[in-house]
Order: sequence, then structure tokens, then C-alpha cells
Amino acid sequence: MAEKKLGILLFNGPESQDVYTAIGLVDAALNRGIGVEMFMMYNAVQNAVVPELESLADRGATITVCTHNADERKAARSEKFRYGGQYDNANIVGDTDRYLAFI
Repeated sequence: MAEKKLGILLFNGPESQDVYTAIGLVDAALNRGIGVEMFMMYNAVQNAVVPELESLADRGATITVCTHNADERKAARSEKFRYGGQYDNANIVGDTDRYLAFI
């Protein structure tokens, strides 16, 4: 049986409660053996400073950051995150069983 996957789109920066709601969902999914792929764009590219997200990447969540938005905002980068574009986001949508958007 194939592993279940959860996809999450995060649009807001570290000042938003959405970030911490998404962190809680990712944590719960990983605890249940569900794979997680997250795409961060727009102001969410500033979330590289959120240590809880790096911890989730260490536990197996794949976190991709929009390179275009990160460059625009001169965002700090994390070696634990992937950097890509909307093509990666489209693949996450297609490869996951459920997709949640926090916008």
C-alpha cells in the first residue's frame, strides 16, 4: 500500500498564526506516518527563521521554498529546505492525497 501524503501551501510569514497551525498539522501527520510536502511562497519565504519548520524537515517533511519570491524578498535561506518554483508546487498538488492552502 502506498504511503499517504499531505500537501500544504503556505503563503504567510512567521507573524501569522497560519504558520503555527501548519506546523501542528505537519507534526501530527508525521507522527501518524503520513508523508508531508510543503510549498512556501510569497511572504512565507521568510519562514526560514522558524526553527520548528527546520525540525519538521529533519523528521522527513519536504519543504520547498519559491526561489523567485525568496530572491525578491532577500529572504534568509535554510539548507534543510529545497528551493524551486511553481512547477514543484504543481507536482505537490498532483502527488498528495490531500492539499491544504493557507493563504
